[in-house]
Amino acid sequence: RRALDLRRSAAVADLPELARAIDAYGALEHARGRYAQAEPLFAEALALRRRVLGDRHRHTADSLSNLGACRYDRGDDAGAEPALREALAIYERVLAADSPVLGKTLNNLGLVRQRQRDLGEARALFERALAMAPAYVSALTQLGIVALDLREPERAIECFERVLGSDPGLDS
Repeated sequence: RRALDLRRSAAVADLPELARAIDAYGALEHARGRYAQAEPLFAEALALRRRVLGDRHRHTADSLSNLGACRYDRGDDAGAEPALREALAIYERVLAADSPVLGKTLNNLGLVRQRQRDLGEARALFERALAMAPAYVSALTQLGIVALDLREPERAIECFERVLGSDPGLDS
């Protein structure tokens, strides 16, 4: 917090570094489960990154993704979804197709759609995330839960067995 305050008070701030520091502090608060403190930090970092880097930059997408994940954790799906969709659109333009960052955002958007009971889209998002990162245990777990919700027990068992490591093709 002290380092962030020093960056903010610098006579000539390095704005990209300031945005990085704000985003990192938001990530720390988010990891601590302090979502109400993290959300305004992610929003501030996003606003600064939009201003300095533009709407199509990887770091702008990082702040969008972080903001979306935080909003999801706060139970604000209506706020989470547009942030995650915009992050996903940017990542799809600027990252490799198999990027773990892209997979994480797909998974997070899938969580939102799953909680909204749009199981078809949730499944598609989890499958895309899994295809990009075969060891992405969260996507595989959620895919199993969606299969249960869709009354597909065989598919659910397959997913959960892979999560538990019974499938040698799954890196843990």
